[in-house]
Amino acid sequence: MKSSHFCKLAVTASLVMGIVSGAQAAGSNTAKVTFLGNIVDSPCSVTLDTEDQTVNMGSSIGNGTLSNGKTTINNARTFHIDLEGCTWATEKNMNVVFTTGSGTTAATGATDNLALMKTDGTGAISNVSLAIGDAGKNNIKLGDTYTQAIADLDGDTILDEKQSLNFTAWLVGAATGTVGTGEFSSAANVTISYL
Repeated sequence: MKSSHFCKLAVTASLVMGIVSGAQAAGSNTAKVTFLGNIVDSPCSVTLDTEDQTVNMGSSIGNGTLSNGKTTINNARTFHIDLEGCTWATEKNMNVVFTTGSGTTAATGATDNLALMKTDGTGAISNVSLAIGDAGKNNIKLGDTYTQAIADLDGDTILDEKQSLNFTAWLVGAATGTVGTGEFSSAANVTISYL
């Protein structure tokens, strides 16, 4: 009986050792992770979700709705730039300047506004421009400074580390001439400084 029990243990042990010695490491994978960023001289950081954004102005805008100087201001699109982690010293205001972005020009005849650049690369759509305004739909001219006070929303006399700059955008037809048609994509650069 003892020898039978020993035999079973020996067989079991040899099976386990065979399984263990037969096990080999599976293939391996490699990957690379790149971390990008840019540290700038500023008391705030722009949030990731608002530092590079797209504002949809509409995919079926009738050019007749913009004829004779009409605008889409009543249907202005809203957008915002959020700031976080702000550390304030003596700053009281945020100054914002919009300028033409890559591949975009100021509109012909309406240089305060962006031209609507055709996506097919053939220039700007004629007799129409894109205006940018503050939250109250007051036009902010390209190159001009828009000033917004730094907020203290909780009333504790300490300026908040999170700030939001709210804007609007709308289309403006020229006073004369037929408004052109086509798909457009126009870019604006935004510079924020603190005083």
